Amino acid sequence: MKEVFPHIQQVFGEVKVLESSPFPSGMAFPIHRLKLRTPEGPLDVVVKLYPAGFQAAFEREARALQTLPVHQVPVPELLGTSELADSSALVMEWIEGCPLMDLLDQEGWMQRFVEQLVQIHLPVETLQLQNRSEHAERWHSRFENGFQSQYAGVLAWVEQHLQDAAALGPVLLHQDYHPWNVLVRPAGGLVVLDWDWSVGDPREDVAWTRFILQKASRPELAEDFTQGYCALVPEARDHLEVFDVLAHLRWLQMLDRPSARGPITEEIRQWIEHLKAETHQLIQTITGISVTQGN
Repeated sequence: MKEVFPHIQQVFGEVKVLESSPFPSGMAFPIHRLKLRTPEGPLDVVVKLYPAGFQAAFEREARALQTLPVHQVPVPELLGTSELADSSALVMEWIEGCPLMDLLDQEGWMQRFVEQLVQIHLPVETLQLQNRSEHAERWHSRFENGFQSQYAGVLAWVEQHLQDAAALGPVLLHQDYHPWNVLVRPAGGLVVLDWDWSVGDPREDVAWTRFILQKASRPELAEDFTQGYCALVPEARDHLEVFDVLAHLRWLQMLDRPSARGPITEEIRQWIEHLKAETHQLIQTITGISVTQGN
């Protein structure tokens, strides 16, 4: 609570915090739900904290929440931002509702999930983004130099196979689109959370969503999602397996990066090593390249 309250003061001034509780968010940034008493009345908010060193992620998500409502992309209302010496914060509306994952097995919800991603994939020319050219980066620039050296063989395989694939986009990419990042309001409206966005080929998002559903041991949902998206965007099926490899590589890089939540315990370290070995095997299945035996 002590790390959250200065940000609340910076956004709202002097208010009373009635309740505060951390909100589970996996390996992502720390999130807190707060019930406030303001001069205008009670207010429920969400505070998402970005520790020092994650300023770029803070600025990227803030820009998305400020810009995307103009394009009818449903995002949480941004109530304010705060920047202090040791952290930055987004203060957003608290959204009543449930993760779309809770409904995805029911008729019609997969179609809505797919259609929402298609809507997100706006052509970059339509977006009112500052310095948007800085985000139109080639896919390999998303990987750090040391990572590129470690997985040089796999990245070369990707480069070779993408030469045969027709380029799509560039479009707006969510970068972490999955049914736990989409909330369903009580009235049925959708809200898309966690905007670590970029610009690129829409198949990057499609492959990442497939990957997350497969990691959740729901391969049938991954297949339904793929079929649904490709029915609306048939060209997305071309060389999709190459973007599957990119999704696996992105996951490996995320596992190597320091956590915004603090130190890694030995138990978590062993779990990460297991996930990396599992992902190496998946990459080998697609590419035929044994990652563990060098690249």
